Amino acid sequence: MTRKNLTYALAAVAALGIGAATLGAQPPGGPGHGGPGGPEGIGRPPGQAEHRGPDLLNPRFLARYLELTEEQREELKAILETHRDAVRPIQEEIRTLGQELRALLESESPDPANVGEIVLEIQALHQDVAAARQVLLDDIRASLTPEQQEKLDRILEILEALRDRGPRG
Repeated sequence: MTRKNLTYALAAVAALGIGAATLGAQPPGGPGHGGPGGPEGIGRPPGQAEHRGPDLLNPRFLARYLELTEEQREELKAILETHRDAVRPIQEEIRTLGQELRALLESESPDPANVGEIVLEIQALHQDVAAARQVLLDDIRASLTPEQQEKLDRILEILEALRDRGPRG
């Protein structure tokens, strides 16, 4: 494979991966319209569109399904606000890097090293988001009774099954 073909192949792979990654960083419907930590739902897997079914980690759904007390509802609200505040700058950095990557890929001759560097930065940021999501789930779980924790685990299993199933064609 020639160097030019390798550059184009790397750019195409990066563009596909980062396009999906930046969509996952952007809450569905734009900022403030759901997505991780948003007002309408939390913990949506990256890239999951709203049309894939109910957001099983929607705070209102959780409050009803888990039968949260008023005190637990207030605690959930505080946990979600803390998570949203922690994740927002990471998501903004992912969007910024995605824009930089798109600009680089649209340039006359994208440098594969620069493309790779940005891709790795975005990947690291997605790992930070995943770690923050785990902290979020741990914090939520800590506020629940054992029975509520079991119900939450069932919801998480459903989300995992939906994620493993992938998008429908």
